[in-house]
Amino acid sequence: NATLLIKNVLEPLRIHFNSPLNVNCMYRSPALNNAVGGVDTSQHCTGQAADITVKNHSIEEVFNYIKHRHKKRVLEKSNTLFIKSLKFKMVIHLRLQWLYSYLHFLLLSKH
Repeated sequence: NATLLIKNVLEPLRIHFNSPLNVNCMYRSPALNNAVGGVDTSQHCTGQAADITVKNHSIEEVFNYIKHRHKKRVLEKSNTLFIKSLKFKMVIHLRLQWLYSYLHFLLLSKH
């Protein structure tokens, strides 16, 4: 699961922006997930979710690039992209918070 997310989403982002990605959270053990208040069904526990920022680029810029890159396969609803490709289905949330904003990638399934 994590390999699919890295290969199809995160690595292409790093290459496009020619900048390191800051992966704040990807895989969590069930114990860590419980300790940070994650829900029991968190896809971080299966390596199907990642919270990232891209160094020297705003999350809005990255979000818009992803939207443009997948424009034929994307549905957008209030700061969330729903992407369906031949290889995966994914939800990307643009999380704008007071102190820290990031993109949350959620791999729904692989084909």
